[in-house]
Amino acid sequence: MRIVPWAIAVLLGFSAAAQAKPPLCNDEDAGKIVRIDVIVDEKRVEPKECTVAPGTKVVWFMEEGDKEFEADFGKGAPGTGNETRFKGKKVLWHQEAKMTARAVDEATTFDYSLIVEGEAYDPAIIIDPGK
Repeated sequence: MRIVPWAIAVLLGFSAAAQAKPPLCNDEDAGKIVRIDVIVDEKRVEPKECTVAPGTKVVWFMEEGDKEFEADFGKGAPGTGNETRFKGKKVLWHQEAKMTARAVDEATTFDYSLIVEGEAYDPAIIIDPGK
């Protein structure tokens, strides 16, 4: 019987951790993982410009879990791989896409289109080695 309370505590802890959102990009408490909210009803992202240090994981987060989206950087590759498109995937109740900011020699702006069900929003990610 001792295992049952322990198992419940572990499952509840895992569930809470899986549902935790990273801090919003540009917040004071943002660290090596940040969030950009995709707000479909208002056809925008928050924040519109996100400034991060190289090596920071960026997560686009959309509460409406049934709509498809992707971040399309065209010819510029802001991530550690040479990918220019990051497609949202269903995670629990929401959609998210992820990338890790690559190393740059100076602050570099990467404009992109965030495409949600055929509609494009035009935000930017700034990678700043001095951040």
